[in-house]
Amino acid sequence: MVLHSPARRPAARNRDRARLTSHTAPIASCASSASAAAARARSACPRAAAAVRQHPTRIMTRHDRKDRAYVTLVATQNPYEVDLWGEHEKRAASTLPPHCLLGENLMSVDYVHGYSTKESARLTDQATTLTELLHADTLYPPGSLVLEVGCGVGAQTVILAGNSPRAAFKSIDISAESLAEARRQAQEAGFTNVTFQQADIFDLPFLSAHFDHVFVCFVLEHLPNPAGALQALLRVLKPGGSITVIEGDHGSAYFHPDSHHARRAIQCLIDLQRQAGGDSLIGRRLYPLLAQAGYRDVYVSPRMVYADAGRPALVDGFTRKTFTAMVEGVGEQAVDQGLMDEASWAAGIRDLYRTAKDDGTFCYTFFKAQGLR
Repeated sequence: MVLHSPARRPAARNRDRARLTSHTAPIASCASSASAAAARARSACPRAAAAVRQHPTRIMTRHDRKDRAYVTLVATQNPYEVDLWGEHEKRAASTLPPHCLLGENLMSVDYVHGYSTKESARLTDQATTLTELLHADTLYPPGSLVLEVGCGVGAQTVILAGNSPRAAFKSIDISAESLAEARRQAQEAGFTNVTFQQADIFDLPFLSAHFDHVFVCFVLEHLPNPAGALQALLRVLKPGGSITVIEGDHGSAYFHPDSHHARRAIQCLIDLQRQAGGDSLIGRRLYPLLAQAGYRDVYVSPRMVYADAGRPALVDGFTRKTFTAMVEGVGEQAVDQGLMDEASWAAGIRDLYRTAKDDGTFCYTFFKAQGLR
């Protein structure tokens, strides 16, 4: 179990330790405040963020002892400590309950794109633009009970409900605010075959073998343990039931005119998402992830978006409003962390928008995987 690299310069170590110990009150002691606890821990110290992403825990306290920063975590009924500087990782690992060693965790991870109104609009633009490409073959039989995981603001939900009006959907998300927006969208569209519930993918409040089908779109890329998430979903899926997983892969982006600055900007997004515990290159990993999680008859279908002046709807909906807007949204983080200077970042975003002009082209690949229990 490696929470971080033990190699750390004293100045940086002291700075992080000071940030950690500047918040000395207990963070949380009950499940209902776990998400807030995780958020406060992330703001206190990057090392605490790594620990939170690694374990299925509630943070109870964090403190300083003998010039090392610690957090005290609670899993089941066995408290344990993790040395954030990594010098006692073996001892810490030996004290973890067995299920922690599987890498399970609370679904309280950083969403690298944020939860702004602008991001909600971008997600809706993305879903609308890609409906035919990604969802034309997403159909469920009448009477089916389908679990949609990580529904967010409901951008995919309304498409699913419209494609299969006689199926019933249970759409879950960890964010209460996102669920409120999803309910609003479903109500405005007039769909009555969807119910919403706040739930954690790693602690699903459903009986085993409860759902006929499971649908997961643009969720695994944000999780530090996608394999554990897929195993959790396998439990609630009926024997013979299907899972559908859709993810992108930012490494598949190709464009003309080419631009060094634009590629660096995309790499910043990849790096920031990795720091948050996610993987924006996960599309290429879907087959082994599903197969290793225990699904059978796994099949992956690459879905390529290609936009040029002859496809103006894709140029506007995908090149401008989906992909470039997504990269542009992490600019402040990228510059603040020194991943790019402000001028180079601006040049990268300008060059990405340049690919949407009449002589530009843009190409990106999504991956749609399906498997059976």
